[in-house]
Amino acid sequence: MPRLSILDLEQRIDPFSEYHKLLSFLKNESFINCHSFIQYLEGKLNLIPYIKSSRTIEGYFIERGVVLPPQTTQEATDVLLYLISFYETYMRWVCVNNNFDLIYKDAHIWGDYEAHIQKMNNIVISILEGLNYKIIYEEENNQYGFKAPLIVKRDTDVDSVLPLVHSDIRIDLLSYLDFRVENNLQAKEDILARLYKTIIDDGKEIYFTAGKTDDFRLKYQNELYDRIKLVYNQTNIRHGGQGKIELTNEDKHKYYDMCFYLLLQLIRTPKSIEDMKEIKDTFAQKQKVNP
Repeated sequence: MPRLSILDLEQRIDPFSEYHKLLSFLKNESFINCHSFIQYLEGKLNLIPYIKSSRTIEGYFIERGVVLPPQTTQEATDVLLYLISFYETYMRWVCVNNNFDLIYKDAHIWGDYEAHIQKMNNIVISILEGLNYKIIYEEENNQYGFKAPLIVKRDTDVDSVLPLVHSDIRIDLLSYLDFRVENNLQAKEDILARLYKTIIDDGKEIYFTAGKTDDFRLKYQNELYDRIKLVYNQTNIRHGGQGKIELTNEDKHKYYDMCFYLLLQLIRTPKSIEDMKEIKDTFAQKQKVNP
């Protein structure tokens, strides 16, 4: 398999151009009964429970702070991700809950519908890969009865620890990478507070060895634990309100993210310690002696 060039790893799409192409597709491409996706849904939003009070798709985005039309590259990226999230969430709700009869009771031309989905899937994959995002789905149904999609930044650090934790922690780790969380301090605090509960409070016997030790492996594990606790105790992550140290929002993002990646390292450390011990036991005393 050939190595990837650095050009394959960086963003290779223009968000403005992709936004206009995606919006044009959703507004003009035949979805069902010769209507586009947006045309068809505009008159049926009141049937979709998670839409709540929104009466138009544009209103749905505006009420969530999405800038329309986008003026900057970052705004165009955000709109792209929100459009994809809206579409994928809608499709999950319809398919999982068998709401076809509710939404499509007047639909007769299924060929258009199936062709539209195939084309849209190709577009979504292309856009997300170009922006270095991916879609994952929650492991349990939400209050509306379906497994909601999350659009998360690709992150090898997070991916590497997912097999080491149970489902509750997996979803929070992935949710921290969701595009809607990137600039949302409250969402980061909520996720980090839950991770403290599941990893630090409930997981002490796994992730922390009490007491001083001369074992450099356990010493590192304990230092990780102490530094993470320091961030939590000096900021407002755990209990809300004013932290003991005054930080700007920019600093909060910096140290919250730093704490998040230290938590990943804390999760990874027990497995690393086990692996180090096994390697030592297997190889240290069995080196071949030259004849």
